[in-house]
Amino acid sequence: MTVLGGYLGAGKTTFLNRVLAEPGGARLAVLVNDFGDINIDAALIANQSGQTTALTNGCACCSINGDLYDAVDNILSSGVAFDRLVIEASGVADPAKLMQIAVAEPDLVPAGILTMVDAVNLEGLLKDAALTDSVARQIRAADRLVVTKADAVTEAQVTATVERIAALAPGGEIVIGQEVGLAVALLPDAGKAPRESGAMHPIYRSWSYAGDAVLSEAAWRAVCMAEEMGVLRMKGFLNTPDDGRREVHLTGQDWQSRPASAEGRTELVAIGLADRFCSPALNDAMLNLPISERPVKIVF
Repeated sequence: MTVLGGYLGAGKTTFLNRVLAEPGGARLAVLVNDFGDINIDAALIANQSGQTTALTNGCACCSINGDLYDAVDNILSSGVAFDRLVIEASGVADPAKLMQIAVAEPDLVPAGILTMVDAVNLEGLLKDAALTDSVARQIRAADRLVVTKADAVTEAQVTATVERIAALAPGGEIVIGQEVGLAVALLPDAGKAPRESGAMHPIYRSWSYAGDAVLSEAAWRAVCMAEEMGVLRMKGFLNTPDDGRREVHLTGQDWQSRPASAEGRTELVAIGLADRFCSPALNDAMLNLPISERPVKIVF
């Protein structure tokens, strides 16, 4: 999985259009924030279904269209084999946080962050007190950076932009946009914190629950976020005593919750690295939290 970052207007969508048109033989799944901005050549479109466009070159472009975790789950459960998932970060997002998804999902391997940097506007953005932190974070997180709009500034400005980037992201590879050939070749092959070499995926353990439990969301969140539990990823539906049924997600330390549209049981799945994940403790916690008196079933 690769994350594509960069501030608003830096050129992310232009880059994605090129990637989809020239995938270099790779089967790519691209998740975008605004589907309407992607201008796919009609000759490349094999079929369209809802928020997904399948291309004749084996790639697919999908709209995030709501919750990012749902969009990733849909890609991974689609049954289609892709070589790489590319997620377009919003213009104000921290791409490093999005990369946590690849750490938490056993079917994904982190493959680096590519940040687009606008040579025309970089200095102005960094001087703006309200924006400088977001822009600097996007640059620092990058494994590879592409200077865009280099043809719209002087050579001296390009040099100054490169020097500014190098100071913010020492060790990051910098490419001038005018020198870009095949767009897909710019996607990083590895990130700053790749998984251990020697194995494609670490050994994971999972825990799941399906039953009639009614739990406090705050109590369950505290359980899942406790360091000793070793939970990397948790998702599912939780029946609560006060707020009804809720859809809950945990990735790293990022907890998300929203009302669930349909009634049903409490259904939860948690994932962690085998040497850190304590599924028996989750089991005990589930049984010891205040729940309804109805029978429950726990599987792990």
